[in-house]
Amino acid sequence: MIAPVHDKSKEAVFSRAEQNYVEQLRRRPVDERIDLAAQKVRGLWDYIIDVCKTHENNRVISRSDRLAGQVPASHAAHALKNLQRGLLHYEIIRLAALWDGPRADRLSIPTIIAIVADRPVLKALYRRRFLSRRIEEAKLADDLEEGAARAFVVRAPREARHTTRTGFHRDMRDGLALGIRTMNAKDRLAVAGFRDRNIAHNLALDPVSLRLAQVDRLLRTTTVVGNGLYGMILRSGFAIEDSRRYARRCTESLWGNCTMGAIDY
Repeated sequence: MIAPVHDKSKEAVFSRAEQNYVEQLRRRPVDERIDLAAQKVRGLWDYIIDVCKTHENNRVISRSDRLAGQVPASHAAHALKNLQRGLLHYEIIRLAALWDGPRADRLSIPTIIAIVADRPVLKALYRRRFLSRRIEEAKLADDLEEGAARAFVVRAPREARHTTRTGFHRDMRDGLALGIRTMNAKDRLAVAGFRDRNIAHNLALDPVSLRLAQVDRLLRTTTVVGNGLYGMILRSGFAIEDSRRYARRCTESLWGNCTMGAIDY
């Protein structure tokens, strides 16, 4: 059984255009919606990895004294602060965009959730996952000796149902349930508010504050939700930790031995 995931008390507030897009999605065939979700979730991961790379660069440039410690109080220090602020703002803009409301031209998490968070779509995704598992088992049985193959075929359907159900519910919990909660979470709203009031519309008279810990928490949540959606739709996980380690290694390769030359005036 597939547990319902829709909870009106936890709905995000969407614009009229975004609501219209969700209503249009409901009228599209299930297979078409699944194909659209698969296309968007692949693109989503490209953007998540991009934010992770920017985050690692910020860890050195904006959040440590590796560069700042080499620059004395001077006009150059003002230029470095501007660079730090610009890179940090870029990370915030990209992270906030990953949670923008559903729209046809967006690869945001709410867009993908709007496509799949419907019982007919979830049932179809579950069936595809179960069928894929059975096909893999059939190929495995062909490679076994006759006696072992018979024993395997007897227990395989039960194990396939258990494995499929467990994995699908895990991905639903991480991708849909956590994703829906995060739409209205304080960290998500804080990052979006900072982007909207301090960066996109930086002439506002009442700018808002943002703690770096909120950015860090939202990025971690984003990777979990993205991985859940990826697994639920494409039936495979994404090696996000490997990608983050690679991003950190690239960052260290660039900045690890970086030194500032003499600054002449």
